[in-house]
Amino acid sequence: MDASQINWSEIAENTPKDQDTRIQSGPLPEREYWILKAATAANKRKLTQNSQSLLVAQIRRHQDAWFDNIAFLAAQDGKTFEQKFIELATGKDDA
Repeated sequence: MDASQINWSEIAENTPKDQDTRIQSGPLPEREYWILKAATAANKRKLTQNSQSLLVAQIRRHQDAWFDNIAFLAAQDGKTFEQKFIELATGKDDA
């Protein structure tokens, strides 16, 4: 599913505006934690800034595959991509 084909206006109108978009992570493996701390210090950034950048990069990297999966689920349910996206994003999925 190409992101340019998605009706983002419909999705925005049907999802609540979230004031706090912070995501809490589970614990990292110790080695990766220390790598992240050292890399963050080397870049003179805060750990939260670096973690946020990494998460955003991963979302962008995987979004096309995730969109394809949502499109598949929508087709199975006889719904539009936007309808299924809204259901999944708001936790109102029938499944």
